[in-house]
Amino acid sequence: MVVTEYGVASLRGRTLRERAMALIEIAHPDDREALVEQAKKAKIIYPDQMFSAECVRLYPSDIASQQTFKGGVKIHFRAIKPSDEEDLRRLFYRFSDESVYYRYFSPIKTMPHKQMQEYVNMDCDRTLSIISKCRLRKMFKT
Repeated sequence: MVVTEYGVASLRGRTLRERAMALIEIAHPDDREALVEQAKKAKIIYPDQMFSAECVRLYPSDIASQQTFKGGVKIHFRAIKPSDEEDLRRLFYRFSDESVYYRYFSPIKTMPHKQMQEYVNMDCDRTLSIISKCRLRKMFKT
């Protein structure tokens, strides 16, 4: 875990590209665009990796929250980030054909980087996507 005044990056189990994107997201907003360009030149991230300078300062971190549901299930909600790309791609490949059709309104079979970028890089002042992560509380009886 790396912590800055701009956020927390969890690096365990991540690829080099995923780590770079997570670290860029928690860097000083004034430095992020240059870091993206340097990572592209070093071939750490995709050469067509999108970067929105406007969203750097508009990211709605204030909407993040955690809710606890029946059975102690805790779900953390927050706005989507570019570093969520690989997790969302893995999720896509776990969907049934029917789920893909209902979510994307077509029977697509693949989710390449270029297409996934459109979901994780948004115009922050007009569009918002919320993602969630589930944390199960372990219950032990002694």
